[in-house]
Amino acid sequence: IENARWDPKKNSIHINFIQGKDLREAIADTSIEILGEKGDTIYIIAGQDVATRATNGTATAGRNYVLHGRMLKLAGDHPSVGVTLANNASGKKFILTRDMIAINNPTQLMLLLPANMDNGDYTVTVTTQYSHSGTLLKAPRSTATVITVGNSPDDIGTLPTEPPNSGGGGYIDPNT
Repeated sequence: IENARWDPKKNSIHINFIQGKDLREAIADTSIEILGEKGDTIYIIAGQDVATRATNGTATAGRNYVLHGRMLKLAGDHPSVGVTLANNASGKKFILTRDMIAINNPTQLMLLLPANMDNGDYTVTVTTQYSHSGTLLKAPRSTATVITVGNSPDDIGTLPTEPPNSGGGGYIDPNT
């Protein structure tokens, strides 16, 4: 399953069984053991830097970054609802305003990263009261992932420094 989305062209499930004597006896002899709490229903599965198309956790300050996951939609009026970015080295924190959220869907958030972010690792935390039922959760829930702001020229690509022989477009004079 790619980006937490079911693709019926690639994915399928087939189950076929008949409840016979053996299965009925096994059900009668079954005991239930509670192993712990159910895992979080909110999670981030992947991210993509829109500027470079990188999906390796790198991001570009001042550009869009897309988070893919489940139950990510920002909803609710609790003060903690929203997206924060905390620099893991300095502790500097950015709180994204609603106008910096270009796409706000349950499985995808598109964020505009602040342009004044220093290079380094940031913990991105998404906090929401969203639920599929349409009723807001009483208590917000959060999920987080780490991104690295700052790309090397190899990650971004380079511009040609000499005009192409064809004399066509695509050349940008670095001296202008």
